[in-house]
Amino acid sequence: MQIDITKLQMVAYVGAGNRTPVVDISGAIPREDLLLSAAQVRQMLESHKAFRLWLEKEGKKLRADTVMIYYPAVNQEYDFVTFVGEPNAGLCAPFSDMCGNGIRCLGLHLLLSETRKRVRKQYEQYGIKVMAGDTKKIRFAEFNRAAQTADVAVDMGTFQSDIHHLTPYVHLWDRTPGALNSVTLPDAFVPAFLQGKVCGIGFNGGTEGEPHLVFLYKKEAFLDLAKKYHFSNIDSEASLHRAVRQIVCEIGSNLTFNLSLFPKGINVNLGVVVNKVIYMATHERNLLPSRTLCLAQQRDRIFCQCNTMACGTGGAVLANIAKLQGFTEDNVIQTAHPGGTIKYYIQDTTIMIGPAAKLSGYRCLNKVSEVQ
Repeated sequence: MQIDITKLQMVAYVGAGNRTPVVDISGAIPREDLLLSAAQVRQMLESHKAFRLWLEKEGKKLRADTVMIYYPAVNQEYDFVTFVGEPNAGLCAPFSDMCGNGIRCLGLHLLLSETRKRVRKQYEQYGIKVMAGDTKKIRFAEFNRAAQTADVAVDMGTFQSDIHHLTPYVHLWDRTPGALNSVTLPDAFVPAFLQGKVCGIGFNGGTEGEPHLVFLYKKEAFLDLAKKYHFSNIDSEASLHRAVRQIVCEIGSNLTFNLSLFPKGINVNLGVVVNKVIYMATHERNLLPSRTLCLAQQRDRIFCQCNTMACGTGGAVLANIAKLQGFTEDNVIQTAHPGGTIKYYIQDTTIMIGPAAKLSGYRCLNKVSEVQ
């Protein structure tokens, strides 16, 4: 694949505090290459050294958590194809399968970039179809062109927790076919305080998606856990977020990089249910190349780069598992991340609604004001 690096431009966006810039590769790659299957294009991009070096360099300039790489589709099944590049993970790391904050930012970018009024109006009314693993439909609950911000709704797809769907992501230890929405991990793989703790594993999508592992606590139980980390006074949103983030970093450093159990890595989520809100933090896969670097960053600054300000795909999985495990009976679930809040509507599929903003238009995102 030939890529003219000089024709690439990364545009900065943020979704719920998570920096997810976008880049259109269509003008830098011969059209005949873009006629190949999405899987072939992804493979060539992942292995293209010059492109990966550019992605790493420009991504770090914008302090990107992930980068949404896209191009217009050449068929009528969807409007665009997108991949999730990770500028901090190393040149040989694979792309991720999906990014919830990133896909909202991509939708806003496409709407802002579209100059044809008829097509732009169609995107506002009927949405944009993006192939990201499987086809996702993006709609706009609210759009402010002047401020370059939007509340974006994305159909994340059907929640999958069956062993059959998760086989590429999980090496099972001793289980018969069934669902992984309420399981316990082998003691050898988890810290002592998680041994015997029920968790859930799943993703949203068709046959593939972004895999997430979820641990959930009610507030009282989490406060007992937090005491082991010397968090004795959790009486505000900030202190709760800090405790959840610090603990998920330790859990994640044990599990995210455990390729014997999770051959493609795993995103680890910790959630605390407080009335109608679930406060959560995520330790993401593919954001650092090794556990050694992850632990070194935690020693130096507490929160490693694997712990981003929000995770849209993580919230979607956590919302479904919270309902399946009986932590909530609601079909509308709000997750509070350090960078802002996201809502999920649990139906036959999972609908995510959350903020996106071009970085120049970024202000303060809505947050839950206090811990009740």
